[in-house]
Amino acid sequence: MFELPRILELDNAIEFVNDFLNAEKQENYHFDFGKMGRISPFAMLYLANAILQFRRANKESRFLAFNFNGANCDYPKHMGFFRAFGLKIGNEPGEASGSTTYLPLTILKISEIRREAVSLRMPIGELLEEKALAQSKILTNNQETPLTDILAYSLKEILRNVVEHSESDILAFCAQFWPSYDKVELCILDTGIGIYESIKANPILEIEDNKHAIELSLAPGISGKNYKGIRQRHNDIWQNSGYGLFMVSQLCLYGGSFFVGSNSTGIKLDIENKQEYELSDFNGTIIRVCLKPSEIDTLHNSLAEIRKKASEITKFEDGAIKSASVASQMLYVKFKHRLDTDT
Repeated sequence: MFELPRILELDNAIEFVNDFLNAEKQENYHFDFGKMGRISPFAMLYLANAILQFRRANKESRFLAFNFNGANCDYPKHMGFFRAFGLKIGNEPGEASGSTTYLPLTILKISEIRREAVSLRMPIGELLEEKALAQSKILTNNQETPLTDILAYSLKEILRNVVEHSESDILAFCAQFWPSYDKVELCILDTGIGIYESIKANPILEIEDNKHAIELSLAPGISGKNYKGIRQRHNDIWQNSGYGLFMVSQLCLYGGSFFVGSNSTGIKLDIENKQEYELSDFNGTIIRVCLKPSEIDTLHNSLAEIRKKASEITKFEDGAIKSASVASQMLYVKFKHRLDTDT
């Protein structure tokens, strides 16, 4: 019996998934939801994906759920959590309309996004920008505020990375706003090739392993499709500077945190620490953005400053951020000090 914890956040969601994936193979897998209470967007996406993928890989085993009819499960039912891994109770993913406190667990097929862009005769980057803004407005009561801008920017940059680089069939996202905790959490997951495979096409990078690939992906100017010597496609919005994840991760310095997990490795960054995680049997990439709304005005005014700093780092390094060791050192320095105190 696998009993879900009362509170599911990033750390114990990873621990729970590692436990059941590494357990001895069983004919019957029992999941007890009786004590489950608060569950974060990261935990919903990560756990639902893990159970679904594990079920598909172990079709000869039976998967049984218990104690999911209590009031404690009303929220994940509403959010589409249970149906995301095949338990036919509650809303389908994306069925709930969302509100000023949440975006439901939503799963989009990337092929359908591409077809929609073609039918609208719209560059896919612009379509993703529109979708990101629309979702962000739901969380901010359809208002155009600095919080709306920051959420839209973060969601847009991550969606663009998924569609351009991941080779995934789907992307999934979920968000929650806790006013009483002064916290917004936005999470995006794909089931594609992962960061290592994505950026190893760049011949100037010295990639040692999966962890180092993640560290490189968070450095400015790093891309598997845009590097010195490659033919530049003018007016191609996809051939961007590779600043996206760097920009979003830096925004999270202001009272929040940033997590990226890809295949076997996860890295969490905040103003004080860099923490590493082992992820068992995870194929794809998951990103969690945590922001502090009370700092949003500062964040909103910092976008241009962060972009300028990214440009300065890239010029200063002159391509030197190609090795994992340099990227790792840069992460430590940049996340140890906020931008307004950097020299």
